[in-house]
Amino acid sequence: MSLAYQQLVPLTLDACFHISIHSAKKLWAYFECLAHAQHLFIQQVSSGRYVTLIDHQNSNNQQYLVVQIRGAGVFWSFHSDKNGEWSIVEGYSTGEER
Repeated sequence: MSLAYQQLVPLTLDACFHISIHSAKKLWAYFECLAHAQHLFIQQVSSGRYVTLIDHQNSNNQQYLVVQIRGAGVFWSFHSDKNGEWSIVEGYSTGEER
């Protein structure tokens, strides 16, 4: 298992306590897509930095997970739409932008 996935496993397990298992599986699949695309989020995690789950919200059938790349001070927000598909936004400093 690559370093990036080793770092993402705790995040995904932590998220499972907040979101459904089905949604968590989709999130894990989305992480795999990011890895194949060499996404900046995966590159930052692969550089040996750790991710921390900062916030979770579920409203109007949409879910939000905000994570921080520790050591870099960078925040990312993962959004699940009404169909359960995930997307990602970089640069959240707080959850207020949501």
